Amino acid sequence: MLAEIHPPAKRKAIAMDWLSFNFQRCSFGAKVFVQNQGPLTLGTAWDSEVYQLTIDLQAQQERATQAIRKKKVL
Repeated sequence: MLAEIHPPAKRKAIAMDWLSFNFQRCSFGAKVFVQNQGPLTLGTAWDSEVYQLTIDLQAQQERATQAIRKKKVL
């Protein structure tokens, strides 16, 4: 659907609005899908500004830590 919008400047504006709306809301898989399919869908509207917004689609997560239950005695 996005590929059918002309001119490319309007297509880019719609993509930028969508990427701004979904800032840090997507999973890792969705982020990779958008980065892989973006140039094919947007064509000439794909540039560094759009790519920068795709990097921030995934929310940052805390580093997983594991609690020590009991220390082993050697």
